[in-house]
Amino acid sequence: MSYPNTAIWFVEATSPNGDRSEGSAVAIRLKRQGDQEVPRTYLLTCAHVVRGTSKDRKPGFGPVLSQLRVWAPDTGYNDAQAKTAKIVMKIKPNLTLEEVIQAERSNASDDWVVLEIDDPQASTAAPAVREWADSDLTGDFRIYGYPGGTLSFSQGMVNPTRTPDSFSYRDEFQGVVRLLGDGTRPGISGGGVFRKDDEKFVGIHRAREDDTLRLNAVSVRTIRQRLEEQGYLVVNSPSRPPAPAAMPGMSPAVKNDVIRFNEKFVQRREQFRYLSGFKQLHEGLHNLQAKREAISQAAERFKQDPNNPFEIENIGEDLIEDYKAAVRSTALLEDPSDAGWVEAYGLAVSALRNAVTERDLNALSSIVEVLRALPNQQAGLNAELVRCAKRLKPLELVNLMDVILAGLNPDEGFMPTFIAEFRDRLNRFRTLCDNLSVLIKDHDCCQRVETSLAQAETVANVVPALVPGWDMVKADLQGLALRRPTDTLANRIVQLAASFESTAGLSPQVPKPIGNIFALLIERFRRFFLTLDEELLDVTNSLVQEAGILDAQLRTATQVN
Repeated sequence: MSYPNTAIWFVEATSPNGDRSEGSAVAIRLKRQGDQEVPRTYLLTCAHVVRGTSKDRKPGFGPVLSQLRVWAPDTGYNDAQAKTAKIVMKIKPNLTLEEVIQAERSNASDDWVVLEIDDPQASTAAPAVREWADSDLTGDFRIYGYPGGTLSFSQGMVNPTRTPDSFSYRDEFQGVVRLLGDGTRPGISGGGVFRKDDEKFVGIHRAREDDTLRLNAVSVRTIRQRLEEQGYLVVNSPSRPPAPAAMPGMSPAVKNDVIRFNEKFVQRREQFRYLSGFKQLHEGLHNLQAKREAISQAAERFKQDPNNPFEIENIGEDLIEDYKAAVRSTALLEDPSDAGWVEAYGLAVSALRNAVTERDLNALSSIVEVLRALPNQQAGLNAELVRCAKRLKPLELVNLMDVILAGLNPDEGFMPTFIAEFRDRLNRFRTLCDNLSVLIKDHDCCQRVETSLAQAETVANVVPALVPGWDMVKADLQGLALRRPTDTLANRIVQLAASFESTAGLSPQVPKPIGNIFALLIERFRRFFLTLDEELLDVTNSLVQEAGILDAQLRTATQVN
C-alpha cells in the first residue's frame, strides 16, 4: 500500500444505546514540547465523526459516543484487528461531551479532535503523515478516506480510496480550506486532503452529507496552531529510514546490530500472527470445555420441560458469540483449514438453535454430543502451535539479542528513557524466546514418549520389551526430569518407569502389579504433557504480546516508518 493511504485509518464510534457513527482519520506524529520521549502516532479526525445524533435528529451534533474503535489501513475489518481509542482531552480541554448547541454548529474550524490509540505498537510506530503543508495551500488536491464507510470494504479489508478527481483550491476562510468541485460521500469525513503534486497534508475533509459541508477541510494551519497552544509539536514522518546514526545510549555499531535483528524479526511477523490465531482458538476450545457440563444439564432440563427454553437459549446465544470469535481467529491463520473443526462448531450451534426452536429432543442429544467432543481438538491445535513456534527459530533470535544487549551500556553518558525501555523489552523478549526453545525441546520429547506409550497401551501383559523404543522413552523421561529438577511430577514419572522395568524382572513366582504400574505411568505422563502444553501456551501468549511492543520499539530504534 502506498502513501498517503498508509496514513488513513477507519473510525467507528458507538454507544450502548445503539447510536453509531463512522468516518476516516489521518495518522499524525506529535510530541510534547520539552519532552525527550520519542514522538507518538495519533489520529486526527472530525469531531462530528465521534458524535451521535442530536435530539433534533442531526447526525454528528449529539453527545460524544463512548466507545471508539479504529482500524489501520490494509487490515481486516473484524474485532481481532480493531483497536480502541480515546479523545485526547488535553489538546481540546473545552470540548463538550454533551450535545452541540445550535450556536456552535456552524463553527467548522473547530470540527476536529485528536484520538490516542490504545495500542503500544501502533502509537509508537504506525506510519503517519510525512509532511504538513506550511504557508502555501494553493494547488490541486485529492481526498483519501472511506467513502461509503464499511460498505466500501472489499472482501472485508480496510482499504482506503482516493477521490478519482482532483479539486482546485478556492480559498481559506476562518480556518477552513474551501475547494472547487462536487461533493463527496459520507464515510470520508475526517479523511486526509493532500496536495496532488507533492502529497503535503493540507487538512481533514469534513463533509457529512452529499449536499452539506461539501469540499470544506479544516486547515492544518488552524489545527497546528491549536496543537502548539496546548504544548504539542507536529513531527513530520520521513518516507525512508536515514542511515544508522549514533544516539545517546546506542552507538552506530549497536544500531547496525539492531537493524540486522529487526530484519530477522520482520521475517517472523507472520508466524507471530499465526501463533496469535492458534492461541485464540485454543482459548475458545478451553472455554467450550468449561461449558460442557452446563450444556448437558441445560439440555436435560429442557427435555424435561420443553416449554421452558430460557436456560438452553441463553447458552446457545453464548455459543454463537464464541463461534463468531473462532471464525475471526481463523482469519489470522496461514491456512484456515488447520482449524477445520470451526465449521463443525458453527453447524452444531446452528443446529442447537433449530432443535430448541422446533422442540426436536432427539436431535438435541446428538448435537450436545458433538459440542462435548469438540474440545478434543485441543491436541491438534497444540501441535500446530508448536509447529509455528519452531518456525520462529527462537535460539537464532536469542543469539542476536545477546550481541545487542552487550552493546547497550547505560553507563556511557546520558541514556534516554526510550533506550532504557528498549533494553528492558529486549531482555523480556530474550527470556521468553529462551523459554520457548526449552519448551519446544521438552514438547518433542513428550511427543516421542506419547507415541511409544500409546502403541503399548492396549497390549496384554505389557512389559518394557513390548513398548516400542523403551530405552529412548527412559532417556527422554530422564532428560525431562533433569531439566526440571523441582518438578515433582516429572521426577515421579521417572520413578514409575524404573518401577515398571524392575517389576518386569521379578521371578515368575512373584505377583506382578506391572499392568497397574504401566497404566499409572501413562496417566501421570499425560498429566505432565498437558501441563507442559499449558506452559507452552502461556509463553506463546506472552511472546505474542511482547512481540507487538518490541516491534513498535524496533521501528523507532531503526527509524522505520
